[in-house]
Amino acid sequence: MELPASYKRTPPLDEDTTALLYGRDTSYRAGQHPPPQVIPSAKQKRVPIFTGVLPTMLVVFLSAGLAIFLVTWLHVHQAQGLWGYEPGFFAAIRNGTFIVDEGYHESGAVVQASLRALTFSSVASHVVGLTSSFLMTLVAYRTASQWLESSRRLNEGAEDQNPTPVQYGLLVGLLGASNIMSLYQAIRYALRSKERRSKLPSIFVEPLIIASVVLAMNHALGVSDLWLHTTARSAIIMTAVPGGVSDLSALKLGVAFNESICDPSVPGNPAVGTPCLAYTQGWALGSYTWILPNAWLVLNNSTSAPFRVITLADQNNTAAMIPAGVQALNSRTSMSHAFTAPTLAVRSNCQIITGACIQDQTTGYVADCTPAEAPYLPLKWDFSHNSPPACNFTIPTCFPNRIFGVVDGQTGSFVRNMYQSFGPNFTLPSGPVTLGMQLKLDQDNVVYLEPPKWAVDKGNRLFGKCEVEYLNGNITYDPSENEYKLVNEAYVPGNVTATLWGPLISQYGTNRLISDITGLVMGDPSVDPTRLINANLARIALAMLGGVIWYMTRMGKQVDL
Repeated sequence: MELPASYKRTPPLDEDTTALLYGRDTSYRAGQHPPPQVIPSAKQKRVPIFTGVLPTMLVVFLSAGLAIFLVTWLHVHQAQGLWGYEPGFFAAIRNGTFIVDEGYHESGAVVQASLRALTFSSVASHVVGLTSSFLMTLVAYRTASQWLESSRRLNEGAEDQNPTPVQYGLLVGLLGASNIMSLYQAIRYALRSKERRSKLPSIFVEPLIIASVVLAMNHALGVSDLWLHTTARSAIIMTAVPGGVSDLSALKLGVAFNESICDPSVPGNPAVGTPCLAYTQGWALGSYTWILPNAWLVLNNSTSAPFRVITLADQNNTAAMIPAGVQALNSRTSMSHAFTAPTLAVRSNCQIITGACIQDQTTGYVADCTPAEAPYLPLKWDFSHNSPPACNFTIPTCFPNRIFGVVDGQTGSFVRNMYQSFGPNFTLPSGPVTLGMQLKLDQDNVVYLEPPKWAVDKGNRLFGKCEVEYLNGNITYDPSENEYKLVNEAYVPGNVTATLWGPLISQYGTNRLISDITGLVMGDPSVDPTRLINANLARIALAMLGGVIWYMTRMGKQVDL
């Protein structure tokens, strides 16, 4: 092929120029180019400890260490002894709840509790956010090192493993910004089909995977921290034992009837077969002058009362007795404790039978309750058994308010217009006792509302019959619900029952019952009179026994007052 006249051939290099460029090597002729020279590394470079290893280990320790510390803190400070809460790490995972006690500081009426777990969570979230950018910087240095090594191998004829310009741009954004958008763009590119993108080298894939994991963990920790702050709650937990005392066996948490009062071997106590504390003048008199004052303290819920009567609404308004110290020991800040202790309880099941009785057509007063299976109502007096003079029930002013016992359909006799006597050697059977009831509500005519006609007659007189149970059992306390419950209940022995119903049949609680129920029965149509009478009668019957009770420990050991 002929070259145009304007083309000038470049002359070959002479020997001096060749020697200047390639050295004085006679094996090469002028015009020939030797292959590129590869200078091998003289020695392997050491890993920089202070700029590589230690920062990496610091990132790992800060990230994992704070998480482990937080979990350990929650585990160590878990609340112990809570009713219905099982402590332990795996139990908390199953329940989805950590209940922790991190201490408190009390200053006067203000109680301050610290929430250190939330602080540690915020610190961990912030530190991981800072270390993630530092970690991506280390990844960028590693990527650059791999890039240089790949370029060196390319000069040796190895396969090209370097990223394309597009991949290089995505790497710069991924390693420099390390945010959701740069990660999204890189992942979107990687998910394209092979026909629409170049081959993905390891220099691109490894940083993409690391960035995905780091950013996912970083944002997951942020979401977890936000969730923890949103769902965390602080609570004041009631306790029966201050200071977190774990041994409750020696504490006075239970009560029982003081049977030593009725020990016939003690001088002054009644003989065997006679109802204990039964006197012709009334109940618990004679040498036991301290019994009734303590009973009135309990009935009036006095601050100096040794015991408290609580009503268990979920158990048919059963009244149960607990030491006043149980509530006094409750602490609003220390750890709660569940306990079970002996107790004495009373349950009342009354029926209002006024509407079922025969009423006098003239006066509208109840005249006979035989149809209601209570022939002993209205209560009639006569001259027998030293009772007061006969009472003519046709006279409106002659109506005795009474709560009295009924045994085999008999009412016994009423001594001195107060105490009801069934004679010597009397022992009630074990189980519920029957009581008759006739009460005149609104005695002072202070209520002008229309009373329920089925509950009272024209003279605002209420008639009823009751089955009252005196029970031994155990009282349990659930601090998580701040709730008491009566369990393992059993009837007290018959001879004890004959003593325990003494205050009621001695009319010690009659006027108090009238006072407690009159306003609601006569003035509030929404109130269930039967339920109201049951709750108040049980409470009064038990409170009047406050003078014959002594303390019991949780293990059933008797303790003197």
